[in-house]
Amino acid sequence: MQRAAVAGIAILVPLLAVANGIAVLVHPWFVRFELGRSGFPADPFGLAGPERTRLALVGLRSVQPWDGQGIGRLERAQLPDGEPAFGEREIRHMRQVRYRIDGLLALDAVALPALAGLAVARRTRPVVRRGLRAGAFGTLGLGAAVAAFLAVDSIGFLTGFHEVVFFSGSSWRFADDDTLRRLYPDRFWQDTAVLLGAAAAGQALGLLTVTGGFRRRRTIHACRTGS
Repeated sequence: MQRAAVAGIAILVPLLAVANGIAVLVHPWFVRFELGRSGFPADPFGLAGPERTRLALVGLRSVQPWDGQGIGRLERAQLPDGEPAFGEREIRHMRQVRYRIDGLLALDAVALPALAGLAVARRTRPVVRRGLRAGAFGTLGLGAAVAAFLAVDSIGFLTGFHEVVFFSGSSWRFADDDTLRRLYPDRFWQDTAVLLGAAAAGQALGLLTVTGGFRRRRTIHACRTGS
């Protein structure tokens, strides 16, 4: 029973680490920073910077769980020439994105207080510590694998992520002249993946520090050396 609990907590750790990162990035500051920084690709179809940022923020707010207007923002958004900014397929995709973010942040909101409560209780504290420690090591291992994949084939990683983890079929694929591609090019998602990975690794290292993961390994190594 304890092993199952430890395994369950360990599986939760990378999910919660990513959820925490998303909770930070799904705010206007990140979109403004990305689209405004030097070296970020310009819109190949000539959408001006201010208009591009405005529409990118509309897309962001449409998937924020706490935004009451939600996907309705996309349905009302217009390009500078008065044409609808987003097609039905783009709106349908963003609705899927919102559902997934809703679910991930809901898991975060439920699991974090539950783990904190179990960590405080004397009876369950050792199980939580072991689970968090195992999950932290797993998160670091997973992060290293993702970093290697990104370095070798970043586009292939993003494709695999969408197809295997996030979306089925080709529902997430858009033409270069679709608004979503113009607002959020591959560079945006590459930077997002890097930041989420770095945030997850930082949280994992923090968990290992708090749960004594490094101290435990040093102790075992010292014992083996002494013997």
